[in-house]
Amino acid sequence: MTRFHWERARHVLNLMWILTPLFAAMLWLLLLMGALVFPNLLTPAVSAGDAARHLLQICRLWYVVLAVVLLAGFPIIFLAGRFACRKLTGVAGAHHMPAVVVVCLIIPCLFIWAIVRHGELPGRFFQAGEDLDEIASSFLVQAEVWISPKTYPARLPGPYAEPQTEVSTRYGILGDDTNHQWVSVYVPLAMEFSPAQDRFFDETQTVAWNWEHAGRYRVSYTSHFHYVVAITPVESQGGA
Repeated sequence: MTRFHWERARHVLNLMWILTPLFAAMLWLLLLMGALVFPNLLTPAVSAGDAARHLLQICRLWYVVLAVVLLAGFPIIFLAGRFACRKLTGVAGAHHMPAVVVVCLIIPCLFIWAIVRHGELPGRFFQAGEDLDEIASSFLVQAEVWISPKTYPARLPGPYAEPQTEVSTRYGILGDDTNHQWVSVYVPLAMEFSPAQDRFFDETQTVAWNWEHAGRYRVSYTSHFHYVVAITPVESQGGA
């Protein structure tokens, strides 16, 4: 009976070694989930004075962390499989190990494809850098506009950002400087901006009516992520 239990335990242990690459893939998925919510650790420290710059810096750091974790899946799974192969030398079923490793390596390939395609990486990394340069040089998009009453909470731009906390509010702006086309801009919550609730642009009225009754704002924002650096009301003189 003792020998039977020992043989059974050894078979279970060998099976666990064979499944080691799968366990490594599961561990990597946990790391990836952590990387997706990583910005939540940093966004509470965003200050009002440099909110747009801080959010862009967090974006760039987040993209780097995501890239590192995504690429780490390959060595983690491969090394786990190689270590298990050594432990299974001469054991029946060990010849299945290469196939298990190959199947498990498909997992990071699929996630890399999905995240890069959905999140437009690494293009966003370079766009965030260009926006930071615009802020540093004060070479921002300038516009004098009306604001739509339709606002939406927004998270950091990137792949699968749903688990993250909201960091900005999306506003629609319209005016001569936007060629009379609605443009979305993102005002960081840290700026604590609150437009006049009774002076939004009214799409049911004429431009002349809005000129007379709707409030206008001077907005400075970045060209790629459309993060607002400054937004101030404009006195009622001249047009938007």
